[in-house]
Amino acid sequence: MRRIFNNVIVKGFQQDEAKVDDPDYLEGRKAYLTQMFKKFGRLDSVFLQKVNSNKPEIRNKLFAFVCYKNPDSAYKAVTEMHGTEPDG
Repeated sequence: MRRIFNNVIVKGFQQDEAKVDDPDYLEGRKAYLTQMFKKFGRLDSVFLQKVNSNKPEIRNKLFAFVCYKNPDSAYKAVTEMHGTEPDG
């Protein structure tokens, strides 16, 4: 039995840590991720979040939540993208 979920967490994509507070940069990353993940099904939303931490190794990192309308689309995205780097 597989779990049913609509949200996919994306991490490990290339980013310019100096620009994580720039709204135009964030919109560009959001558009990029939307293009990448829409091939698996209809998206409900794509949301980017900056990690706020005192640890220098993870400070200014971004991760994304990709939410699908259909759980089967989310499952397909996870199974096909797991272990890959979204940027290459």
